[in-house]
Amino acid sequence: MQQTMTRSMAPVAVAVAALCSFGSVAWAQSNPLSLTVGERVTYDNNFLRAADGSPSETTSSTTAGVSFAKSLGRQNYSANLSVNSDKHQSFKNYDFNGYSGSVGVNSTVGSRGYVSLLHSVSSTQQSPDSQTGLRYNDTIKSNSTSLFTQYGVNGRIGVNAQLLRSNTTYSVNTVNDRDSVALRLGANYSPSDLVSFGLGARRSDQTVAVTDDKITRYDYDVNTYWAVTGYSSLSAALSLTREQHSLNALSGFKGATGSLAWYLTPGGKMSYNLSLNRDNGNSVAGAQYRVTDGQTTSRVDTTQTTTQLTTSLSGGMNWAATSKLSTGLRLTFLKFDDASKSTVTSVFGSGSSLTPSNGHQFNMNVSVNYLPTRWLNLGCAVDTYDRKGDRLSVKGYKGEIFSCNAQFTLN
Repeated sequence: MQQTMTRSMAPVAVAVAALCSFGSVAWAQSNPLSLTVGERVTYDNNFLRAADGSPSETTSSTTAGVSFAKSLGRQNYSANLSVNSDKHQSFKNYDFNGYSGSVGVNSTVGSRGYVSLLHSVSSTQQSPDSQTGLRYNDTIKSNSTSLFTQYGVNGRIGVNAQLLRSNTTYSVNTVNDRDSVALRLGANYSPSDLVSFGLGARRSDQTVAVTDDKITRYDYDVNTYWAVTGYSSLSAALSLTREQHSLNALSGFKGATGSLAWYLTPGGKMSYNLSLNRDNGNSVAGAQYRVTDGQTTSRVDTTQTTTQLTTSLSGGMNWAATSKLSTGLRLTFLKFDDASKSTVTSVFGSGSSLTPSNGHQFNMNVSVNYLPTRWLNLGCAVDTYDRKGDRLSVKGYKGEIFSCNAQFTLN
């Protein structure tokens, strides 16, 4: 239900170096304007994600986008806009029109400074894997603004700061509407161009609009990046995370979160990747009502918080048979440990209860892509999903998705 706020898991120094390199080389050499049009047809044999199966559905998704990138001196400017339209064959009430867009600018400052500003907006349809009970059509609208600065870009030691402001609203499940602001301060050390280390402290504050619950989260992280002669790279981050809720002291989270990513391209036609992630996502629901006991009328406050701790392990490989034909395989295993915490407060007394739940989910993706020309991309994929255990009051389910797509790009 609640999407966890994005946290910087890769070392900041490497990201900044890549951005600066991209600004000075790729931006200057690429065409400033590109247009993309795509069509995808998807067949899902368990569209409603029911435990005992549900009707199948065929969905047509049309996308169109335009992107702009231009470098003027030290400044790099970018803008992207994409619109999409999903049409369903049987479940017409799930038809959806969405969009996403962003504008940004980044620049070096002096010989060692760097600054970037990015603003993005989007309107998307909530994934069925994030919903409770029966599936429903819920539109998520979000916007965010990020400001990043660093001093010491070209040196071995640097300090940086990032400020992030975001807002998220739901068309149906409005109890998840929230505003958030986050600030991260960090430092990094790069003994060579191939290795870097970093550490940082981050605080984020979220306000749940309906219940006025305040969620405060602290992350203290260490991270590293290692590049090995261009064939392999490894990035890792480990955070000590603490989260508190103003409405329910029993809710919240204390523990370790983090990520690990490894990429290997041995120089032939094969490439490999492996990633590990662990993080929590929390949602809050609250209500107020009145009860009467004889001649006494009192308000009763109820609060329910769902804590979702997810550990995911994902690995994939890609085989480039020719310069135009490639195929890939990706396996993902999710383990979730959740708990629903309820609190009731009234003049008649108060109490709380804890209901744990856990399970796992397995996904497999097999894809084939063909590029007959540089402006046309064709592909097909088969996805399988299999969830065991309850999550968000939804029983386990399984199914398959078959899809094919065509994308045209004009520079």
